[in-house]
Amino acid sequence: MTQHPALSIQDAVAANPDADKTLNVAGRGRPEREPRDAARRILSRQHFGAQLRSLREGVDLSLSRAAALAGLNSSRKLSQYETTCYPPGEVVERLAPHYGVEPRELAEMVLRHSDPTLFHAITGKPGYEPPLSDIENFMAFKKPNN
Repeated sequence: MTQHPALSIQDAVAANPDADKTLNVAGRGRPEREPRDAARRILSRQHFGAQLRSLREGVDLSLSRAAALAGLNSSRKLSQYETTCYPPGEVVERLAPHYGVEPRELAEMVLRHSDPTLFHAITGKPGYEPPLSDIENFMAFKKPNN
């Protein structure tokens, strides 16, 4: 096998100016999603968060008290689980008893929203899908003004 001299990045780019197009090089950052799929994912997270918040409020726990009971360093992280992301398994296990539900029930709620297809494959029950009208409204609201 013959060795080729190493090219600097600048030389390699200069020698192959269209490499990003011909080699299908991904850009930096998060991959772009189809707008309808992005809206579905956001609405699913929001629906999950509202349910999680409802469980917490149903047992009359403040955000800071619930976070402390779950062993979280701050209520901010629990707030994120109620708004923008899903809690990991260990948090689900620690929160469930204080929210008056079984860990399995709370874990199913997470999976039902985060991966409806997997949830259906495991349980035979439908996963959460936002109503089409909500997706359409969300997409119309998010359209940039031209």
